[in-house]
Amino acid sequence: MTAEIPATSRAAALTATGEALRVLDVEIPAVIERDALLVRMTAATLCGTDVHVADGSAGDVGGALPLILGHEMVGRIAAFGDGPRTDSLGQPLAEGDRVVWTHGMCGRCRACVIDGEPSLCENRRRYMTESAHTYPFLHGGFSEYGYVYPTVGRVRVPDDVPDAVASAAACSLRTVMHGFERLGRIAATDTVVVQGAGPVGLFAVAKAVAEGAGPCAGGPVAGRRSSSDHPRGRPGQQPGRPAHAGHRPVHAGVLGDGSVDPHHHRPRRGGDHPRDGQAR
Repeated sequence: MTAEIPATSRAAALTATGEALRVLDVEIPAVIERDALLVRMTAATLCGTDVHVADGSAGDVGGALPLILGHEMVGRIAAFGDGPRTDSLGQPLAEGDRVVWTHGMCGRCRACVIDGEPSLCENRRRYMTESAHTYPFLHGGFSEYGYVYPTVGRVRVPDDVPDAVASAAACSLRTVMHGFERLGRIAATDTVVVQGAGPVGLFAVAKAVAEGAGPCAGGPVAGRRSSSDHPRGRPGQQPGRPAHAGHRPVHAGVLGDGSVDPHHHRPRRGGDHPRDGQAR
């Protein structure tokens, strides 16, 4: 570990649900696990999950306090653990390179290997779930320094991508890419409607355009996150009539946030309506 790395990192941590975050001095690990990284954060963006954890609607965090929030982040590599110095694409990494990364997935359980659903990994190591008192201490993004777990996917960020975009992409774009993998090929003759114009929805529109979709529309979901009975923004789904945009049948209606529009329109026969951005 290089000499300029301090012993502690200032971090915005949750010390009690429903209360303001407190800035704490959190220990920086002196030992970095094999295949892990220590990074200096350059940006961390807010996800709806951060808000739900902070206000308690995501469930009881219990013994995880104090909890460093944030799981959308980008940072420059400050130090390596032992092991290959490459990202998940095989690109070489060096100190000072910017990286984004995922939660930790084991790559061995049924969800990872057979089902192709690493987000449901039975042995996953997630950020914002462990106390800042527990090694390696830096379990969230709202911090001067962060820790990249050994089993996480990590990708070097191109120089021309701004920090704010890279940080949001670490969660929202990753979510969108998984949704489009399930959706399948989009043709120039297809129309795509994205319901929900938050970060996931905006990345979904960008992805659909990049895929070559024909007309592509995005907009807010009616009553989004407004139901007191559904603090996580998931009221019941009700069927609607087939949707049309510019008199062309909709191939795909992508739900681009964590809520469900009770008045949403269904795609045409043979189309699809995947939901992204929802905890499962």
